[in-house]
Amino acid sequence: MNSSVPHLVVGIVVLSVVVGGMLYVGHEFKEFANAVQPKERPDLKPPQPLSEAAPVIVQNREAFRALANQARFAIGQCPKKSAYFKKPIGEGKVVVWDLSEGDFSEALSRVPVELRATSADGPVTMLLIGKQEEVPLDFYYHKQYSTTPLPIFNAGKSDVQGYRVDTEVCVVGMPGARPLGQFTIEGEYPPSTLKHLKLGQRKVIGDWTPAIGRFAELCVKGVPAPPPPEIVPKGKEGLIPLVNQAKSAVEFCERKTKGQWVKNLPQQAVVWNYRPPYQIDNYHGVNWKLPKELQADGTSSAVVVFFHIDSQTREPRDRKDRKRYDLVMAAVMLPGPRPLGTFVIPDDPEGIPKEYRPKYGPPDGDFAYAYWIRRFLESQGELVGER
Repeated sequence: MNSSVPHLVVGIVVLSVVVGGMLYVGHEFKEFANAVQPKERPDLKPPQPLSEAAPVIVQNREAFRALANQARFAIGQCPKKSAYFKKPIGEGKVVVWDLSEGDFSEALSRVPVELRATSADGPVTMLLIGKQEEVPLDFYYHKQYSTTPLPIFNAGKSDVQGYRVDTEVCVVGMPGARPLGQFTIEGEYPPSTLKHLKLGQRKVIGDWTPAIGRFAELCVKGVPAPPPPEIVPKGKEGLIPLVNQAKSAVEFCERKTKGQWVKNLPQQAVVWNYRPPYQIDNYHGVNWKLPKELQADGTSSAVVVFFHIDSQTREPRDRKDRKRYDLVMAAVMLPGPRPLGTFVIPDDPEGIPKEYRPKYGPPDGDFAYAYWIRRFLESQGELVGER
């Protein structure tokens, strides 16, 4: 009788440990699930259904379908062009037509109301949506847990990957089926953090429709829409006049594979998204990966502005490698403005020395770009660019 008491006590202790462990793991799993779920972006709402956004246009669907069938004959003659243009290439109002669906594109609801064609009569600029490519980006990272013994909860990449959708658009002037050009329009990036995932979901795809709406406006108005009001973080509004001053020198930045020594090169930098074809004109995420002492805040006029003007894709060398996305950046020094050159910044996070790597998790592409900018400033502009 007495010998069974210790066994009972041991059994209770073991049961408590098991139950406690299960509760702990359950809590950790819940926290992990919350960590990989996409966060809502209030500034980027889903496109409104066309029946609500453009009921008059939808009523004239058959007339626009006939117009699109005429415009198809110009597709083979549409020359590939860069979307860097200042003057309008089209005239009249706009229709966005999905060739694969044979119907209005959902992106039509992103076109400003006053620019949407309501009748197939008169001058119409047709944006014919063709091939679309899902461009793979980085994987999302698990939340960091330093106390859990379970590897699945450790910091590192998950199997959930972000994608951007690039869209081929053939612009045709009607009537007359005049080929105005073929363009590749880069879609929005997916959200940086996640809030909701469907069971088994492994892709998070950015919305491609807002970029089409902005491009449509550029086609018929020829001038970019005003940038959103919050193009810089709060407290750094002083950067805007500096960046605007530096923009005038971008076209004079020559492509270079090696920099040259610059006397008194400023030791503060700002990285700026500047791609007029897509009406992108704002503070770049790479800034947050720069050391704080190198981040310009607009209080000093001595700064190097790095304009992200294009990207280049490098195919994987083998199955273990991944696609890499090098940034093409034009560097401009202030005061001046003085063009320093255009450089290709490699997407090479593996090449970052250990002492410069983030504290938690492996570095991503933004860390690689920030590390290159850091070395550029430290070398007084002599850093080698393209590899």
